[in-house]
Amino acid sequence: MTKPLVRAESPIWQSKAQLLSEALGLGYADAGSRNEAGLILVVGERLHLENKKGLTFEIDFDEDHIHYRQKQIGKKNLLARALGIEKGINQVVDLSCGLARDAVLLAQLGFQVKAYERCAVLWTMLVEAQKLSTRPEVHGIKFINDNSLDVVSRLSQVERQNQSFYFDPMFPETKKEALPKKEMQIFRELVGLDLDSVEVVRRSFEMKISRLVVKRPRKAKPLFRDPRYCLEGNLIRYDVYQF
Repeated sequence: MTKPLVRAESPIWQSKAQLLSEALGLGYADAGSRNEAGLILVVGERLHLENKKGLTFEIDFDEDHIHYRQKQIGKKNLLARALGIEKGINQVVDLSCGLARDAVLLAQLGFQVKAYERCAVLWTMLVEAQKLSTRPEVHGIKFINDNSLDVVSRLSQVERQNQSFYFDPMFPETKKEALPKKEMQIFRELVGLDLDSVEVVRRSFEMKISRLVVKRPRKAKPLFRDPRYCLEGNLIRYDVYQF
């Protein structure tokens, strides 16, 4: 996990950049300074990240460069089925929303989505991008900055039973020499590894969550124990736990 510095894109954004650096507990970099941090959070009309290699990354829910607009979706969608859409379930808690691609998909399908992200920088980027979006379904998502393990541990009995939970931990890299596309390179630099992913599923079991869906590479082992059942696609599968 890399802590970025904050820098204003131009002088008119300096006040906002300084406020964000204080709110996030990050250092502030003057315009034109060298990128010694590895990552820079650049504050302008939109927020974007830059790394030492010159790669940039931003979140824009209205553009499709990170597949925020998915076509041909419906009740037959694998994730929607895993979460219980055919059983009338319409509330989903996304425990680790990351770039929020699945959260947006679920909102498109009519789910009420609470999306948790523990990385404060990424959460800030999501919230700022949400403010600029013109899509009603995006504005229906509730983004919350919190740790998935803490979220699961605090659930009331009603919360455990009346909604589905979705957990998408960081996939392991399969080839050390293969660099993922630029968004994933910067994303991995920013958020690091999900070292507590097994504990999240174990805690869900202890709390007797009624339905937990865990996203995995298709050929990977289950994170915790054998799920109740799986739904498989070409590259990924969804392990469905009903504790």
